[in-house]
Amino acid sequence: MEPSVATSVTIPRIRLRLMFLSVIAMSPLFALTLATGLEERNQALNDDKQEVRRLARVVSDDLVRLMEGPRQLLSIMPAIPVVQEGDPAECGRFFASLVRDHPQYANIGLISPEGRMVACAAPSGEPEDFSQRTYFRKARDERSFAVGEYHLGPVSRRPSLGFALPITDAAGRLRFVAFASLDLTWISGLALAVELPPGSTVTLWDDRGIVLLRHPDPEDWIGRSGAGSEVHNAILASSGEGSVEARGLDGVNRLYAFRRLIGRSGDSEVALAIGVPSDVAYADARKLERRNLIILVGATIVAAGLAAAFGERVVLRLYSRLFDLANTDALTRIHSRRRFLALAEAECARAHRFQHPLALLMLDVDHFKAVNDTRGHGAGDDALVEIAARLRALLRDVDVLGRYGGEEFVVLLPESGGEAALEVAERLREAISARPIQTRAGAVPVTISAGVATLGARTSTPEALLAEADRALYSAKERGRNCVVEAR
Repeated sequence: MEPSVATSVTIPRIRLRLMFLSVIAMSPLFALTLATGLEERNQALNDDKQEVRRLARVVSDDLVRLMEGPRQLLSIMPAIPVVQEGDPAECGRFFASLVRDHPQYANIGLISPEGRMVACAAPSGEPEDFSQRTYFRKARDERSFAVGEYHLGPVSRRPSLGFALPITDAAGRLRFVAFASLDLTWISGLALAVELPPGSTVTLWDDRGIVLLRHPDPEDWIGRSGAGSEVHNAILASSGEGSVEARGLDGVNRLYAFRRLIGRSGDSEVALAIGVPSDVAYADARKLERRNLIILVGATIVAAGLAAAFGERVVLRLYSRLFDLANTDALTRIHSRRRFLALAEAECARAHRFQHPLALLMLDVDHFKAVNDTRGHGAGDDALVEIAARLRALLRDVDVLGRYGGEEFVVLLPESGGEAALEVAERLREAISARPIQTRAGAVPVTISAGVATLGARTSTPEALLAEADRALYSAKERGRNCVVEAR
């Protein structure tokens, strides 16, 4: 195979490798871009989480203020004369006026130490027993402010959260337990007041995982249990506030920021969770990811494109140079030994396949050492260059000429049998001996000896052909040199 053919076959592969190497060469830039992109993405993720936490704080601060209202309201009850007197009718009218003025309350009233309703703003008309209500028992037994669990108001039928505070006399004896029921549907207005991203939710949980408030669609969620959910588990595991990406009760993945509104104290745990859909919460981070990906892909395409478009000329020049170095003898500019052996392998295979003749000549310059010793190595190099030129001028395009080593040359003659090979060898010998070779040290008479071998049963491989031709060449040397001998 000639260099031009090898080039046409190999150039696409070389071009691909150059494109690959150009991408590798830009890898530090890619790494820097990727590292910067990851840093920006992480910062964006952190900013997104902080924004969701900010929303949770805004809503929770409002809720804390709202839920602090029952404590303040109940704490002033003992100082109100109507309450001190404890008249059920008067207290009922007073509590009703409070509810009218403060619509966030579903009911306000007094409970006896035994758990019976004494007076309230919205009586049900039926005897009510509060003895098993958690917040009542806590306020009565521990003599402290208590937050209860979710319940439906018996009159309003609205979801409510109960608060209670004991009222004692001067001697410290329990007279009543004052209570206030906070209307949870009214609280949902706080969520509407905060501008939340589409698909966001606001959920208020108690410690049991009961949904006290859910915006939007409160009627579908209030009173339902979310115990064991990822969000509620994260709330229980936290020390106060935090965030978690989890699947909500409705099956939607969201980034949740949560915050406890009332400190843990028995049954009084209440927490708020703001959930923003993950694709919305991480929109900025994912936008940065897409931008960085576009930059990386674009840079890769540009680098590869430049290598393909403008690097081909460089590739061809580089390939030609490398091909010469690997396959051409640097001095004589004919095939190197390595290249000759590769071509001989291919020609032997072709000759066997098609049953065609093939011959090999091995040529050696007679007394070449004497030329180097008497005229100098420069003159010897000049002689080798001229010998190669004369040999090449007499060979066909299909013939393969190579420098086998030192002053030895080899010639492969496709489609040639023994007789034709002998004629070619004799013609080459005569061309070298016909006239002296001009060197930097003057004219030098030169002759060559030749050994001829043809493809056959004993010489079916390039190695066998070379060995036979070498033996024939040795015979030519023994016969006095400047002659041609065919292997037998």
